[in-house]
Amino acid sequence: MLATKNTGKDIRISLAFFTLLAMLISPKVFSNPRITLEILPNLTGGTSEAYGINDAGQVVGRASTRRGSNAVLWEAGEIVNLGTLGGDTSTAYAINSKGQIVGDSMVGQGTHAFLWDSGGMKDLGALGGSFSTAQDINDSGHIVGYSRVDGKSNAFVWMSGEMKRFETMDYSGVESSEAYAINDYKVVGTLKHEGEAKAFNVNIDGYRLDMGLGGLGGNDSIASDINNHSDIVGTSSTGSENHAFYLTDFNSNPQKGMVDIGTLGGKNSAAKAVNETQQVVGESDTGNGKHAFIWNDSTGISDLAGLTGETFVPQSAEDINNYSQIVGYGSGEATEGSKQAYVLTLHPDWTGGDGDWDSWSWSSNWNWAGTGVASRNAKTGSMHEVVINPGQSATIRSRGNNQAKTVQIGGTEGQRVTLAQGGGTLNVTHGTTVENGGILEGYGRIQSDLHVLAGGKVRTSDVSDSVTQSDITLELSGDVHNEGKIEALAHNKVAKLFVTGELENSSGGQVNLLNAQVELDEGIKNKGRLNIAGFTTIAGEIVNQEEARISVSGKESDVIMWDNLHNNGTVIVTDGSTLSMFGLTDGSGNFIGGGTKNFAGGYAVGNSPGESILEGSVNFSGEVLMEIGGTTPGTEHDKIIFSNGEVNIDPSAALNIFWTNEYQALAGDYFDLFDWNGDYSALNGTFGDLLLPALSNGFVWNIDDLYVDGSIRVAAVPIPAAGWLFFSGLGLMGFFSTRRFRME
Repeated sequence: MLATKNTGKDIRISLAFFTLLAMLISPKVFSNPRITLEILPNLTGGTSEAYGINDAGQVVGRASTRRGSNAVLWEAGEIVNLGTLGGDTSTAYAINSKGQIVGDSMVGQGTHAFLWDSGGMKDLGALGGSFSTAQDINDSGHIVGYSRVDGKSNAFVWMSGEMKRFETMDYSGVESSEAYAINDYKVVGTLKHEGEAKAFNVNIDGYRLDMGLGGLGGNDSIASDINNHSDIVGTSSTGSENHAFYLTDFNSNPQKGMVDIGTLGGKNSAAKAVNETQQVVGESDTGNGKHAFIWNDSTGISDLAGLTGETFVPQSAEDINNYSQIVGYGSGEATEGSKQAYVLTLHPDWTGGDGDWDSWSWSSNWNWAGTGVASRNAKTGSMHEVVINPGQSATIRSRGNNQAKTVQIGGTEGQRVTLAQGGGTLNVTHGTTVENGGILEGYGRIQSDLHVLAGGKVRTSDVSDSVTQSDITLELSGDVHNEGKIEALAHNKVAKLFVTGELENSSGGQVNLLNAQVELDEGIKNKGRLNIAGFTTIAGEIVNQEEARISVSGKESDVIMWDNLHNNGTVIVTDGSTLSMFGLTDGSGNFIGGGTKNFAGGYAVGNSPGESILEGSVNFSGEVLMEIGGTTPGTEHDKIIFSNGEVNIDPSAALNIFWTNEYQALAGDYFDLFDWNGDYSALNGTFGDLLLPALSNGFVWNIDDLYVDGSIRVAAVPIPAAGWLFFSGLGLMGFFSTRRFRME
């Protein structure tokens, strides 16, 4: 008979005390751009082997102790000793999605199958002898394995709290049977019939036994694993050698026959596991020892040692989950020659043209670390560094909730690669990069920090004719650094762009908005170009830095900024367009263009102090705050220059002036605050309140020319003439304390 799945694991050792808590050794992680290799921590610095992994990345196996070896669970970089049933040795072989673990353990003078669940190890007993082992468990908690009675192995299924034999295997000529794997409804393994090992396939309830799985030319075969598509893998003799085999969708199409996986150059190979994407792993002779392999239908067999390099050689691959994470054991320079358990994560590259990220089309363009394209339902997860750069123009649709560690989109000159998010969430834990030629578009949520390089683009879009107006919302949940373009554009609908982190638009970046509703939780720091048109609203603080530009243009564009605008650059509002600012507007920058500027939330000039130019139609309905720290306009006190349009002052507006730099005014001081363009007719209205700083006793303010040439003066008392204001330390303005207003 061929060697079974876990040869040598049923060694009998006398009962001894075991140590539950053992010394932890930190994991060693070796990274490659397209793989991540993690050598798992050990208990005592001895050897370890990994046999099973679930989709959550939990790994089980065994690690040596001072008295033997114990079943262990590796999770989040740490190792947990699962203990034993009383002996010195135990091994865990499989774990399901619920974290339930099965294996076997020494107990008394025998070995029993166990179930570890919620922190405790349960003895599953045996079928009458002293030996049983649990090899696999499905998500329903059904367990398979085999038990020996009178030297004969009997396959069993454990369900409803009871271990049961497969009665269909009790017929003439069957000498023994062993079950190795279970999916949701089928069990596979091997049985000895009339002196030959036969791979079998049987229902969980024991009916419809089929041992006609075929072979590769020899007489013996073992089925070691089955997935929920009834793909079966194992080992079959070819006559003189033993080769790994793959049998696709056996229950639906049993006539397809076995595929010989071949070897890595040696005589023998064995397939240990297959995932739902039809990736097969196992071990093979190479002519120079054993190496772990991965196989798929697109590229055939690949030596995993070719991925890890010479520092660590995977000798066996025991299991693979649906995220292309492989576990097993190996050795090398990195482990000082000792056998150690590992997890090898293969990272996906998008190949080919258009397709679905989540492979709804039953085919995939994901190539896993160069080992080939998975054939069915390929999955990416939070452990993956995803690259979408096929070297040709392509559109990849992400319609559901997908995950990755990092995502890179584009990067080939002259090609356009688009990732279209069609609802749901793309959760990228360590950041997304949109490179030259890359486009990230659509609606839904991008849960990721985002870096848009020059030539890259992020934009809202329908990506479907059936999307309603309320659905066109793209949420960027993270910090965004833009050197390319970010666009929220709509013609007959409203483009909604929400950014929960800080949006930084670099000197080469553009943010383009048309008929957009934009919400910026942490605001935008604009060093480049912010171009706005149509009816657009922006909620969130805007910092327009020096050399940066905000443009409001287009026929009858109406733009609302709900929060503060710090303008140290240039804001352009073209003829026919309107910009309304409901937060405080400040800074040393200019507002140019013939369009309308509504300062509804207040306006503060300069950077303690400064000079600003306001062109076109200007409307004040909030406070105008100005600083005086000397008589030179623009450098010692604030000044506003109006040009080419009307200035309209609402009665609700107030002029509020502050001293700065501890300035003390003297009689005759003259402050040129406003340049009304020398045309009184361009000015409509006056400030409802004049809040002027207090003067020393004996001085008063002269505001006669405030609405003529924009100046105010300090004069000595007594002063004739109406229209002069007298505020002294004892006057009304004594209530207004000297304050200092500084711009950041």
